[in-house]
Amino acid sequence: MSAYDFDRQYRERIRALREERGWTQEEVANRAQRAGWFNCRMQTVQLLEAGPRRFRLDELRCLSTVFETDLRAGTGFHGRHVILKGACAKAHATAPPGNVES
Repeated sequence: MSAYDFDRQYRERIRALREERGWTQEEVANRAQRAGWFNCRMQTVQLLEAGPRRFRLDELRCLSTVFETDLRAGTGFHGRHVILKGACAKAHATAPPGNVES
């Protein structure tokens, strides 16, 4: 499977999870910020869902935390990638607490 397929399947999964919960892209961004992805904005979520922006592993981990699920479910990537469910990557933990929106 190509990187394009990987991104496309995660893109579809994230949009479906967001819509199932009735969340806006802004709400996903706010929840991601509270979970530790301090520079996540609505535009970030828009770009991830639309396709021009690639996913980073730490972002997928954070989104797994936000949606309280393993994002690999339903993508065909079982066993091929690290487990995504869990806390956000420490790469986002360097931002000062004042940068987190409520």
